[in-house]
Amino acid sequence: LFTINIGIVVALLANSTSAQDNRNDKTARLSSKPLSLEWTYFIGGSDRDGMGWRNPILQNDSTVYFTGVTKSPDFPVTPDAMDSTYNGGSQQWGKEDIFLMKFNTHQRKITYSTFLGGATGPEHPEDVFVDNAENVYLVGNTGSSDFPVTSDALIPKFQGPDFRHADGFFTILSNDGRKLKYSTFIGGPKNDGVSQIFMEPSGDIVLFGVSDSIDFLSSPKNNSGAYVMKLDAKEQIIRSACTLGDIKEMNVQQLKSGDYLIVGSTANSGITTTKGAFDQSYNGGENSWGGDLYIMQLTKDLKTIKFATLFGGSGDDYIAKILCLPGGDFCVIGWTTSKDLPVSKDALEKNFTSKNASFFARFGEDGKQLKYCTYIGGNGAESGTYAKNLMFDGHSKVYVAGYTSSPDFPVTADAFQTNKSGGDDIFILAFDIIDNSLVNCTYFGGTGNDWEPRLFFDQQGAMYILGTTDSDDFPTDVMHQSIRKERDLFISKFSIKQSH
Repeated sequence: LFTINIGIVVALLANSTSAQDNRNDKTARLSSKPLSLEWTYFIGGSDRDGMGWRNPILQNDSTVYFTGVTKSPDFPVTPDAMDSTYNGGSQQWGKEDIFLMKFNTHQRKITYSTFLGGATGPEHPEDVFVDNAENVYLVGNTGSSDFPVTSDALIPKFQGPDFRHADGFFTILSNDGRKLKYSTFIGGPKNDGVSQIFMEPSGDIVLFGVSDSIDFLSSPKNNSGAYVMKLDAKEQIIRSACTLGDIKEMNVQQLKSGDYLIVGSTANSGITTTKGAFDQSYNGGENSWGGDLYIMQLTKDLKTIKFATLFGGSGDDYIAKILCLPGGDFCVIGWTTSKDLPVSKDALEKNFTSKNASFFARFGEDGKQLKYCTYIGGNGAESGTYAKNLMFDGHSKVYVAGYTSSPDFPVTADAFQTNKSGGDDIFILAFDIIDNSLVNCTYFGGTGNDWEPRLFFDQQGAMYILGTTDSDDFPTDVMHQSIRKERDLFISKFSIKQSH
């Protein structure tokens, strides 16, 4: 459900001092905006904590909302939290609660933090949205039959089987974070989840998700796959709903037109594509959660697919993110085991050189033309390279963040950190969307493992990175604002030096 106009985005790493034969000469240009670390703040408890799937929400120039999961009973929550007690989970499927946090980046402190979850299963958040009144909307998945719901819930009882994340949920918290305004399960008797949330100008809510029990929708039935539903914000009823095909791991962005651009993965060789689409034939894959990427644009009334195309190679292509940019194009990053992606002649990385690589692809807005494609990564044989986040800085740069095990990741000479420090390090790279050139690429991390980076920019152009780390020597400023305890969250602020 979305037509994502994404412009060109990252061309990818290069400028390594060796193995340059397959990289474009344009990457030799040094960064005009090198990164400078201002501070790092750790957040967490005595057990493992992690980030949610989607980007943080910057509500104003200093207030950021984000969500994730925690196994820490002593995770920092504020005295006025809606739920200040860790709920736990099941011994079989895992003990995890959701946390929701409001953080002030200027004061470098937690403004508000609460648990959300049940005691009979684990939870995982998928997306967070904040409206103009600062009410907080949260969607995700739960395995808890006692997940908190309100008396007016659309689906008041847990429907799923005894499984890790068997039902979806949709929850609204008040603008002070202290009250549960609305909460409902979303799902049927099999495994279901809610992936993303959007709000229409009317106030109606649009939910995207993946379900194995599509029959909970009052719409055409399929055995399983992606779905979208529109909820009446006042009456809490389903206005409309439809299935989107056999796709998994969706990522959705909304265009200015109101249409939706959607990317996911599919192992269905018979999935429908549109006439003139870039790729109308399934390319392969052995993983039921992989296969090919499936990209479509859905009209805002949820009734018409404007285009649908496949993309991939003979391996598995999955966990994709999509981004809209000025000009109408859209770009996609993801993970791949395919050695035969349709890379461009001027790709920054033409060859697949590791167990698992990332890729960047740019398409024309109608989904008919692949304008650019390149691999991203080095020779890391243990786990490879995983692109996790894609952001536009509002000017001319696209930033890609992820993590890599490759010691030869092609960082630039002026990188903040030129060498890999740990098992997995975060990488951050910036591309100029005007000429597809690499502006800057750097490692970021300590001697442990560093994962799950999420990026956002403030109005002054500073860049913030949220992620997780278990590195005792994770890069910080001179005076620590907090102390890392276990596998914790971190927030780091970078200034970006302007070019001369």
